[in-house]
Amino acid sequence: MYCLFFPVDPQVQKAEPRYYSLVAPFGQEGITIKLTARDVKLVEDASTKRVYKAKLHSKLFGYSPRRVVCKCATGPQIKSLLHEATVYQSKLTDLQGVYVPRYVGIFHGEHPDGYDVAIMVLEDGGQAIKYMLKYAPLYFRYISISYPKLFGSLS
Repeated sequence: MYCLFFPVDPQVQKAEPRYYSLVAPFGQEGITIKLTARDVKLVEDASTKRVYKAKLHSKLFGYSPRRVVCKCATGPQIKSLLHEATVYQSKLTDLQGVYVPRYVGIFHGEHPDGYDVAIMVLEDGGQAIKYMLKYAPLYFRYISISYPKLFGSLS
């Protein structure tokens, strides 16, 4: 089992933050691998989700933490995040690490305030695309048309 420890209130920077745990529905029975999100910073706060950048620490990685993006959803938005995770696990497997970020996992749990939370963790691939394709540089538009598998329907 993989267990993600995430700060209870990531927007409050403390030397010793309180963490709560979420579990992933994968991993070897009887073995628990602990992942801890530290240096968590909010990068997007939308009505449907919150996105954080963080450093993921684990004995699995040795002494160098991994830079990750954590997409957090609550309530009805969890279903959409689970669908996105399914797309990463199926249709995007061959593209991960090259054209899309590597998928680390999806974690479920209950926030200490009593509501359900799901957090999808991806490697931090740099800057997110924030504009429509028609405003993208010409070379990017050319790639997206020349290689439709990369940008085809993912639903």
